[in-house]
Amino acid sequence: MRVLVADDHPISRSGIEFLLSGEPGLDLVGSAEDGDQVLELAAALAPDVVILDLMLPKRPGLVVLEHLKRLRPSPRVIVISGQATGLAFRQALDSGADAVVSKEDSSEELLAALAAVRRRRPYRSRRVAELIGVLDGSGPEAALTPREREVLSLVAAGYPNDKIGAYLKISPRTAKKHRENIRSKLGVKNAVEAARLAERLGLAPRG
Repeated sequence: MRVLVADDHPISRSGIEFLLSGEPGLDLVGSAEDGDQVLELAAALAPDVVILDLMLPKRPGLVVLEHLKRLRPSPRVIVISGQATGLAFRQALDSGADAVVSKEDSSEELLAALAAVRRRRPYRSRRVAELIGVLDGSGPEAALTPREREVLSLVAAGYPNDKIGAYLKISPRTAKKHRENIRSKLGVKNAVEAARLAERLGLAPRG
């Protein structure tokens, strides 16, 4: 099983790579440190599995996940994070993540996730399952569409409508409409409030 690791922290990334090196049947084909690099390597290397940190520079992990799942063939994706909320993990599952694991979990949880996705079965670590379990599903953030999450991440990065449009290949007018929908759904008044909420949801790019 060919594996690509995506994590912007060298120590964390090295730890995962060391863990994988001792497992039979796993072939580490590459590692990435930001969202853009993940997509470049995934397209070039066609891994079977991507271990994806949600908190990445340049492009947030949830947005990367949605792009990965559009590839054909698409890799199975194990989402990991040490900072994500239960809502962010739930959104990862809604966006197609095959497994979700917290960085606070033991290494055995990650190996269990790998074993599950190898058999094409879903997996949630106990800690993540508990985080998701406390949600009541009534929060306004859950109403965001995948495209609105992309736009929100770019708003958090400081992009104006014309640059959002160019980045997502939509018109500035459409970008503006998405921003209006986001403000309405989330109950935020401006881009600053939207950016703060994006950070809490794990949708704000780092670096």
